[in-house]
Amino acid sequence: MPALKHVHTFERIKGKPDQYRCVHPDCSHINSKELMLGKRAKCICGQEFYLDRYQLKLKNPHCNDCSRSTAVRVDSNISDVITKAMIKIVTDEDSPELELPSDSDPFDYGDASR
Repeated sequence: MPALKHVHTFERIKGKPDQYRCVHPDCSHINSKELMLGKRAKCICGQEFYLDRYQLKLKNPHCNDCSRSTAVRVDSNISDVITKAMIKIVTDEDSPELELPSDSDPFDYGDASR
């Protein structure tokens, strides 16, 4: 059966650390890690993202929003600020000052006793 035309949700194949397969029940897509770098994938939460080296080390690659990594949260907060700044530059409107997202502290490293 050929692979379906959709954005794949990947899972590493057990016993083959360089091979990933799509978890969709009707899809037979299998690909190697080297060919997947920079390709679009679908997270278990439904959001689409691009695969990078960090995600290809995981058994189930996922988006940055589903990650628990502090570095990823800081990077996403920085990218949000940059995106807002770019929109402000492009639209050239008088808008309020840009602020960091207040929903999380980018320097909160969780439990300090570790």
